Amino acid sequence: LYHTSASGPVGAGPLVFKDYGDAERAGAFLARTMLGRGHRRVALLAETSDVCELEIKRFVLSFTEGGGTIAGEERYLPGDTDLRTPLGKLK
Repeated sequence: LYHTSASGPVGAGPLVFKDYGDAERAGAFLARTMLGRGHRRVALLAETSDVCELEIKRFVLSFTEGGGTIAGEERYLPGDTDLRTPLGKLK
């Protein structure tokens, strides 16, 4: 089974494969790393996709539980090349 969604049957058996890592674990790891480096206030700019939404959700949860603050969040669509509008909204 080749599984391509953001969350899936990890550990379901030896014949189950994913095409990328665990988004939720990556979000928690990034939050711990940012907090460990002294960052306490961040703004998020992320692609609108299943993987990114899971990673951002976990990042926000872990970051805020660790004492961090989310200053703002903006999204962009896959394939967008001009990010001036969402970046401008984060100012």
